[in-house]
Amino acid sequence: MKYEKPQKGNPHQLTIHQHCFPRRSIERFCDDTGRVKVHLIEQGKTVSLKPNDPIFCARRAWDQRAESIFMQEIENAYQELANRIEAGALVRRLNATERRVVSDMYSLWNLRWYWKRQPLEDQELVGVLAPSNDYSRDQREMLEKHHVMSVKANGDRVRIPGRHFTGARIQIDLGRIRDELRRCSWGIVRSRVGEFIVPDNSSGKIILPISPTLCFTNREGYGVVSDSALKEMNERSKQESEVFYFGRNL
Repeated sequence: MKYEKPQKGNPHQLTIHQHCFPRRSIERFCDDTGRVKVHLIEQGKTVSLKPNDPIFCARRAWDQRAESIFMQEIENAYQELANRIEAGALVRRLNATERRVVSDMYSLWNLRWYWKRQPLEDQELVGVLAPSNDYSRDQREMLEKHHVMSVKANGDRVRIPGRHFTGARIQIDLGRIRDELRRCSWGIVRSRVGEFIVPDNSSGKIILPISPTLCFTNREGYGVVSDSALKEMNERSKQESEVFYFGRNL
């Protein structure tokens, strides 16, 4: 499905390329050139890409309200925690608030990947009369910038852009998954030899890589992962990835 492009020059600065896995998190896996190694599964080749490459992003799959309000709040809380851990903060056991922060980021990552892969078409409102004066493209974009949903009229048909529904759906699903993960025993594992890779999604297993040597897992407390366990984790990440996986070194 083609995404709806903004006006030329994007005057209202709407987010077009929307990261599934946070850009700041991808940056932690960059090498000295500011790139990560990305293995493209279908093509069977590995390339070096910057964290802002479109492969990591959906294209306007959810609305600006979702992108800049609750998604940004989740990312901010998560990056603050990840920064502390990466900087060497001694976190032997995550408290309830920290576990919720990790659960929210894990859930958001996988939900964004899901809707990137199958974005919603515009939804027609049945039985709703078209307004006598339709919004202009500039007005609709300005409303979205200020987190207001608008409709598009074409003759007698009235539609709401699918990204508005997707943004609301993600927010609802976050609450549902948060309840499902309430008993998840998030902990931290560290690798002293090899490095973690990052799958394009992690819906099949409960992990959230922090950096090449740190990873949140469904394991309470703090521990060092063995070389064999690391290889097993990375192999599962490769098997469960749909389009790509990446790391600092592959």
